[in-house]
Amino acid sequence: MKVVDGAFVWRLYDTYGFPTDLTRLMAQENGLTIDEEGFDKAQAEAREISKRRKEGKGGEEVLKLDIHERGILEQDTSVPKTDDSFKFNLEPISAEIKAIFSKSTSFTKSTEGIDDSEQIGIILDKTNFYAEQGGQEYDTGRITIDGQADFEVNNVQAYKGYVMHTGYLTSGNLKVGDKVIATYDELRRWPIKNNHTGTHILNFALREVFGTGVDQRGSLVAAEKLRFDFSYGVCHIFIFANNQQPCKDEELARVEDICSEYISRNCKVYAEDVPLNIAETIRGVRKIFEEKYPNPVRVVSVGIPLPEILADVNNEKWVKISIEFCGGTHVAKTGDIKELVILTEESIAKGVRRIFAVTGSDAEEACRLANDFDAKLKKVERLPFSLEKLTYAQSLKAENDKELKGLIPAVRRSEFASRIKAVETEGQKMAKEKAKADEKLIISTITDYFQGEGEKKPGLVALLNVTPDPKLLTNAITTAMKKWQRKKSVYIIAADHSKVVHVCYVPNVSPFLCT
Repeated sequence: MKVVDGAFVWRLYDTYGFPTDLTRLMAQENGLTIDEEGFDKAQAEAREISKRRKEGKGGEEVLKLDIHERGILEQDTSVPKTDDSFKFNLEPISAEIKAIFSKSTSFTKSTEGIDDSEQIGIILDKTNFYAEQGGQEYDTGRITIDGQADFEVNNVQAYKGYVMHTGYLTSGNLKVGDKVIATYDELRRWPIKNNHTGTHILNFALREVFGTGVDQRGSLVAAEKLRFDFSYGVCHIFIFANNQQPCKDEELARVEDICSEYISRNCKVYAEDVPLNIAETIRGVRKIFEEKYPNPVRVVSVGIPLPEILADVNNEKWVKISIEFCGGTHVAKTGDIKELVILTEESIAKGVRRIFAVTGSDAEEACRLANDFDAKLKKVERLPFSLEKLTYAQSLKAENDKELKGLIPAVRRSEFASRIKAVETEGQKMAKEKAKADEKLIISTITDYFQGEGEKKPGLVALLNVTPDPKLLTNAITTAMKKWQRKKSVYIIAADHSKVVHVCYVPNVSPFLCT
């Protein structure tokens, strides 16, 4: 039996690093042969398409609908607004293509004739993809007709109710009216859900630490991180607007502790559409005040079912849980998040602070990196005093200040900075003490040598166990030789494991460093 699409076997080789001979052997064992000529042809075509995309012939910027194109959609009664209620479901769904769009053809009935390197926009009658909104990034995935066509979705945007899936056709063709299967990438959405629920928990924790004056000023929920911008009430705004002081380490630590405690309780996450006028009366509900919310509005509660909350909207207990207006996707229970750590906290405007944080495996990786650095720092802290110890400390300072910024928990990074500074301070103090002792040793060695019978000797050559510092040796020799009105010659050598310094003094000539 011959493999027509030999590229499948070769993708195994590319992905997992199987040797070519092993790939052939695996095919033979299964009674297959590899269509190497077909693969080479397909690979060349793929490279050409990739090259054209990179050159921008298909457009590197995401395909968008302008005002005119949106107007065309609104006038076309055959294209209804997209039902995106399925975006909260986990499973793929069946849908129908209602519109196809590209820059070269505008709206068209089929992808026939559109260059493979060109971006295409597809509008379905319903979708389970999350279109970018409310700070949460879009889903990616695939729209397919089994065995006939495959469309790679790279971006999803909403235009006044029309959801357009943007990407590239990788095989076959699509046309308006086709029944397709829409499947979003769950591996990408999973960390986004972690981060989104984490954002809600972070918002709650900030309010617990800094008070009810904390207001959300923006957010970003991506797969690799979350960003949360917040401001304070009048009193806090005055402090931060004028002094721009960062949050204290102990305050950030408390925020993280509250988040960790909330996550460890493995609370269920509930979401329901609630009439706006009722939702706004819920005690402690969080929302962005400048935002215009739909009616009904989706309310997300972490830990308490919405029917219980709605039965007694004024209950003071609701202040102690996270309740927010939100149309995003979330985890089923907080334990899925595993952990939340704050990576950075900074000012972005007067009275507005910004936090970057991570959850899940990214949070675990941040803690692992911090623990690795902690182990290195402990080794340096245990070293006896030496110039080498100071050098190591300075190297760790540079790593902590630059390389680890945004990669490890902010509180740990601040702790490391304090410990490194303590090593440097202690080292500088001991270095000064040793320099004084070394200078005293050099002076006493020279003066002792030239006393008594030594006064008749023309010079001194000595190897001393002192710090090999040119300035130290020069100053000490100059001080010692003033006693003899520069009538003696001195040659002092100092060395350690890394370098040798030797300074020569000749009467009536300034001391000079020998190399």
